[in-house]
Amino acid sequence: MTYTKILRDLGFTETFDVEGRASIADLFKPKQRCGIYVLHSLNGEHYAGQAIDVTRRYVQHLQNHKDIVKISFMRVLPRKLNQEEQKVIHTLEHKGLLLRNISYASIPYGESDFDLVMPVKEQEKWLKNLDLVGDKYKRRLVDEDLRRKYRNRFASFMKEKYASQALELLRHYVQLCIPAARRGEVSFWAVSCLPRQRV
Repeated sequence: MTYTKILRDLGFTETFDVEGRASIADLFKPKQRCGIYVLHSLNGEHYAGQAIDVTRRYVQHLQNHKDIVKISFMRVLPRKLNQEEQKVIHTLEHKGLLLRNISYASIPYGESDFDLVMPVKEQEKWLKNLDLVGDKYKRRLVDEDLRRKYRNRFASFMKEKYASQALELLRHYVQLCIPAARRGEVSFWAVSCLPRQRV
């Protein structure tokens, strides 16, 4: 199946040749620029994304993707951008297209186990507002058996010169970058700065 048919099945109705173009403003009317786009590169790789204004987003992409030869576009309402972007990325990846995407790549589309810990609405809120820091959940799961297994390595780590700075860095990373950090710990994420065991 060609990428053209895959895109058509997803609802993409327009594909334009844009090789060498600095702007695509003439291709889209001002009130018809919100939607999902797919950039097609010279080497056969693709990048799918969302934009309120695809013409502005295209110019931004040119700074990192200088080999864009085509762009496909599908109009989508602003409130559906996240959902449709995930669907498109998942489908393109599943169909075997080479993607440059990092976000939303290799994730299951639809319901996931994490949705039971952090409802989808809360996830969307977290993604949209970078000022939402930390997890309001009070309890933290403490796995005593896990702590017992790593007790000696942790003691060894705490003797290191930069142990306190490393812990502070990890603390900030968890607070700023991991959704539902306390609720999802152990089941969905783990991080370690413990030294390797000497064999």
